[in-house]
Amino acid sequence: MEKKRLYYIDNLRAATIMLVILIHLAVTYSSSGIWFYNEVRPLGFFSHIFFSFFQSFVQGFSMGMLFFVAGYFTPLAYDRKSPTRFISDRCRRLVLPALFFLLVVTPVMIGVVGSTNLWKGSTASFPEFYRQYVESAGIQLLGVGPMWFALALFIFCLIYTLWRLFLPRPGVPDSRQGILTTGRLLLLIVVIALVAFLLRLVFPIGSVFWGMQLGFFSQYIILFIAGIVACRTNCFAGMTSATGRRWLAGRADFWL
Repeated sequence: MEKKRLYYIDNLRAATIMLVILIHLAVTYSSSGIWFYNEVRPLGFFSHIFFSFFQSFVQGFSMGMLFFVAGYFTPLAYDRKSPTRFISDRCRRLVLPALFFLLVVTPVMIGVVGSTNLWKGSTASFPEFYRQYVESAGIQLLGVGPMWFALALFIFCLIYTLWRLFLPRPGVPDSRQGILTTGRLLLLIVVIALVAFLLRLVFPIGSVFWGMQLGFFSQYIILFIAGIVACRTNCFAGMTSATGRRWLAGRADFWL
C-alpha cells in the first residue's frame, strides 16, 4: 500500500529548519547566546535591534514546531513496530548521532579548530585536552550542541513508550470535526505561557544542562503532546480554510 506523502508537513519542516540554521548564524554574529564560535565585534544600534528581534521571534516557535511535527509522527511509528523495536530504532536514529557529536565533533571543533575560548591559550596535547573536555563542565554546556534536540526527542519517545505500555491502547484515529478551533488554540497558547512562567522560576533563561535550555521546555513538551493528539484525532482533516484565514489575518494584524 502506497504511503500518502504529507507535502504541507514537508514544507513546514523545511521552512522551520532553515529558520533554525539562520538563528544559529545570528548567534554567531550577534554574540547574543552561546555557540561554538562568536564573532566579537561591536554592533550598531539598528543591528542590535535586528538581531534581538529576529532571534527572539524565531526562538519563540521554531523548535516547538519541530517537536510538534515529531509528536505527530510518533504514534504512527510506534504502531508499526513493537515497543522494543521502536526504542531501538529511536536509539539508532537519535542517541547514536548525539553521542558521536558529543564525543567526536565537539572536541574536534573546540580543541583542533579552537573555535571557542573555553581552552584558549592551552598548550596541552589533544589527548590531554580531550581528557579535560570529558571531565569539565564544558561537555555539559556545549557538548551535544544542536543535537540536544535529538537527545530530548529520545527522552520524549521513551516516556511515550512507557505511557503506551501501561495505559490501554488508543483507538483508531478519527476525524472529529471542530477539535482544531480558535478557542482551543488560544487555550493552548495560555497553557504554554503559564507553564513557561512557572518553569523559568526554577530554570531561568540561560540555564543550560547538556545543551538543553530547560526554561524553554514548556513549549517543547506541550507541543510534542499536541502533535500526538493531532495525529490521533486527525484534526488537520477537520481544519477549515476559514480557520486558516482567520489565524493568518490575526498574525498579520499583530505585526502591523
